[in-house]
Amino acid sequence: MTTVFDRAYAAGFFDGDGSVGVSSRENLRWAPRSHAQVSQKSVDPLIWLRDRWEGSLFWNSSSQIWCWKVVGPKASRFFSDTAPYLIIKEVKAALAVQMQNRMNHRGKPASDDYLKVMGEFKGAIELTYPVPPRPQRQTTDVAYAAGLFDAEGSITLRQFPDRFPLIYLSVSQKDPEILCWLRERWGGKVKKRPAKGYGKEPTHEWYLYSKMARGFLRSIQPWLIVKRRLTDICVTWDDLVTPNGRYQPEQKQQIVELLSTWSPRW
Repeated sequence: MTTVFDRAYAAGFFDGDGSVGVSSRENLRWAPRSHAQVSQKSVDPLIWLRDRWEGSLFWNSSSQIWCWKVVGPKASRFFSDTAPYLIIKEVKAALAVQMQNRMNHRGKPASDDYLKVMGEFKGAIELTYPVPPRPQRQTTDVAYAAGLFDAEGSITLRQFPDRFPLIYLSVSQKDPEILCWLRERWGGKVKKRPAKGYGKEPTHEWYLYSKMARGFLRSIQPWLIVKRRLTDICVTWDDLVTPNGRYQPEQKQQIVELLSTWSPRW
């Protein structure tokens, strides 16, 4: 049984690191099937997804990364559960559900023109759609943001003289719409970064630091999986330093010990 917060977190994580596709074999024995896949270096969130929506978990040795994949009716259930909360992949997921609904109870196409159906939906899924306007979802915004931040976010330390480093958070995406969604709710800034290398596309980055960064981490802390330990350190740190990153002399040793446990690989 999944809660609305589970579904919102999964939607955010899938929007960040997931993909929607169609699997098929072009012969009369196999019907096209939609699938959802998420790839991550950390296996913990993928186990979390498998425990709730089934599917398979495997290691991609060529990319050195873990993958979770769910196919057919199970993928359709995953898309249906997360549909109210998806933003980036909302349209693609809806198309995948429509395609699955055109199959009969045996998993075969309800009509004989299944190759045409497969081409129709596969071509549509491969298109890029703009992010549609969404109503406010106050109760699940935080869980969605936690999932997106676990998938695409980063926590780093920015060094400054005469004080301890400040916490710097960022989320990068090609499409700035979801980053503007984050900015509207937690502040910060969105900037465009030039393409790095030939054939690469420019990206956009949402970032915030200091007091706003700590406020954002405190709000999403209960839902995080991948970045939970780093966030716990940041929240503990927040209790020891002033808003501008300064500290009392008697707290220096505590902060030094805390920073010694810092590892961005968590």
